[in-house]
Amino acid sequence: MKQTITLNRNERLMLNVQRIANLANKPLAALANYYSRLLGEKVNVRQTLLLCNAQAAFFFLVFASMSLVLRLLCLLWFCNALLKCRNSGLGRD
Repeated sequence: MKQTITLNRNERLMLNVQRIANLANKPLAALANYYSRLLGEKVNVRQTLLLCNAQAAFFFLVFASMSLVLRLLCLLWFCNALLKCRNSGLGRD
């Protein structure tokens, strides 16, 4: 007798979400590997996202032409991003 597995709608949705998460994780893992080689220490995916956040904040702070208030907000964003990177263990010896 042949056994078949039927999935309900929620289980199929969860499988699709897992597939998408796995697809999104592959480039992040490659970027984490790049940062690991660049920094000379092991960088995980969470730290990679924190580094990307800090880079985005830096570029908005330096290269965007906006009002002084928005530049101050970008400065706060950048300082917050750097603190999160430091608190995650990046750059500690």
